[in-house]
Amino acid sequence: LSECMIKMRDFDAAARYAFAAKDIYKEIGDPRENQVFVMLSIIYAEKSQWDKAIEYTTFFYRNLVGLYGPNSRMACGALGNLAQFYLSKGDIEKAREFNQKARQAVQNMDTPPLIEELTLSKVDAMIAGKAGEVEKMNAFLEDCYQKAKVIGEDPMSMMVETHVRLSYTFYEKGDF
Repeated sequence: LSECMIKMRDFDAAARYAFAAKDIYKEIGDPRENQVFVMLSIIYAEKSQWDKAIEYTTFFYRNLVGLYGPNSRMACGALGNLAQFYLSKGDIEKAREFNQKARQAVQNMDTPPLIEELTLSKVDAMIAGKAGEVEKMNAFLEDCYQKAKVIGEDPMSMMVETHVRLSYTFYEKGDF
């Protein structure tokens, strides 16, 4: 129900259903409790309540590390989400820190997946853009473009999405 409420953009109802599910899962010892943390982080991110989104993503990450280890694909994704949430919150240094942790985890995987590397390069580009580091941003965007071509993702649509986000960032800073 929580997922349906998110799609309907009723985030308060989504949170109520998520907390109810979390309590039930915890009571019966069901590992799907972790999925509730993801739902809660999505809900709070949609509401731009970054501290709460970070809190629930951190719970999710810690549980994943306990279940699958720090270099699992899901743990890497959670670190990447933390980087994006910190960036949205305006904490560029924390965003860099968590994106770097995600990069290290991806590099420690048996076969580093290009999709995760592409996502991390996109976040690096947004961090550099928000920090006003245009040359770094362009280097990361070029990296994104090359990785997108290799994995078959449409590099132009990905570039347009990233440029739109960065343009808005520069507009907010008054550097547009």
